[in-house]
Amino acid sequence: MKRFFKLLLFSFLFAASTASPASRIGLCWELCRTDQSTETSIPTCPEGYQCQSNGCGHECYPIQQVKRACPLYQCALYCPGGNRLSPEGCPLCSCRPVYYPNKPVTTEV
Repeated sequence: MKRFFKLLLFSFLFAASTASPASRIGLCWELCRTDQSTETSIPTCPEGYQCQSNGCGHECYPIQQVKRACPLYQCALYCPGGNRLSPEGCPLCSCRPVYYPNKPVTTEV
């Protein structure tokens, strides 16, 4: 009987270790509390982390900052040096200055 339980335990551990990460279930421990939880003995997550379900219990996961996409724009300017960028990193409808290192700068028109 002990041999059966050892074999069963070994097969369970082997199956759990070979499962794909997407199908794994986390530990069934409550390592943090959610906003709705009133349990005070369970700690909250540190700043920059959020308490989320791991499939069975709860763990602290880093909060992923979502970068806002730049708005679409239309610009009729051709800019050989590229467009200027806003402080957010989005392209503006104005050109960057182009510097030619081997060409002298003149102010004559």
